[in-house]
Amino acid sequence: MPATTQSIKLSQPLPMRGIRRLAEELRLLVSALLQPSRVLDEVEQMHELHRRAARLEASDPAQAARLRARMARIGL
Repeated sequence: MPATTQSIKLSQPLPMRGIRRLAEELRLLVSALLQPSRVLDEVEQMHELHRRAARLEASDPAQAARLRARMARIGL
């Protein structure tokens, strides 16, 4: 079954989104390679938050969840 003009038009943005996403990933990689100390600082922050969350898990699960959520946003 041949592709219609509409299906071709709808399929064109998908490759562009993929190219944009790839470009963003490459930008982040280059940024990390050019600033390794920033990446190490972020990893240290995440490790500290993870350690604190593990310590709090039994006594305050809600606070531990907030720390993990904060940890997940580091580097974004």
